[in-house]
Amino acid sequence: MMLYIQECLADLKNNLPIKDFEIFYELKDDNKTIGFSAFRKSNENPIYIFVKKEFRGNGYGKFLFSQMFEKLKDLDFNEFIFTFDKNNIPILRILEYFSAVHVNTKKNNCTYMIPKDFVI
Repeated sequence: MMLYIQECLADLKNNLPIKDFEIFYELKDDNKTIGFSAFRKSNENPIYIFVKKEFRGNGYGKFLFSQMFEKLKDLDFNEFIFTFDKNNIPILRILEYFSAVHVNTKKNNCTYMIPKDFVI
């Protein structure tokens, strides 16, 4: 098994449910895509992380998250705010792993915050 992460090719980017992102990484094992992460400057779903079902539970989401944040730390942000469905346990586990602070829960949405100067 040889894992590598790379800035992704435009053909894969264009087939995703999100558009207009500035940063995009693809995580692969040999020639198989394991998952990807993307960032766009938007108030609606600015960070998108996806790991294929058969690869979940192996830390790949955390890895993609950490790679993305290393890149984002160079941008002009004071903090990162995440709002997501409270039933999305995988992203909740990732945010807790990175010591995100719970800000609030309204209806079915949780909001967490990570300061820019957090350490990976």
